[in-house]
Amino acid sequence: MRKPVETLKALTTWTHDDLRPVWSPDGKKIAFYSNYNPAGDPKVWAILVIAADGSDPTQGDGLAAKVVATDVVPDVERGPAWMPDSNRIVYVRNDLQEYNPIYVADLARKTNLVLKTDTKMNHDIAASADGVIAFRAQVDQWDQIFLTKMKD
Repeated sequence: MRKPVETLKALTTWTHDDLRPVWSPDGKKIAFYSNYNPAGDPKVWAILVIAADGSDPTQGDGLAAKVVATDVVPDVERGPAWMPDSNRIVYVRNDLQEYNPIYVADLARKTNLVLKTDTKMNHDIAASADGVIAFRAQVDQWDQIFLTKMKD
């Protein structure tokens, strides 16, 4: 057995489920899903982004302030999809009226804008190193794979 070089450091210490951490491409941030929300509903998910060096608060209002997107459909296999600029995350919003649209959280601008794809029941988003987004969407009763590139 090998012992880690440094001691273990907890990045979150609150009573919410936090899962599927993903490093930003620049290595400075970590995005993850959390079922933290003001209503206390364990089935409502958000995306948080924290400093990878552990300098952000690990609980309470300080950590809650790190929410970048709410009402998110968490991916069952992987964490949030970073764009290559390390400033944007692409995700699916839990909005059945709109058939689970794809949104882009821009961390620098503090915005969440819909990405118009004309697809329904979107899932499983991944972003390439050059900014192309791949995702699964339902067409009739089948799941199919799509690609799209955002305008700059």
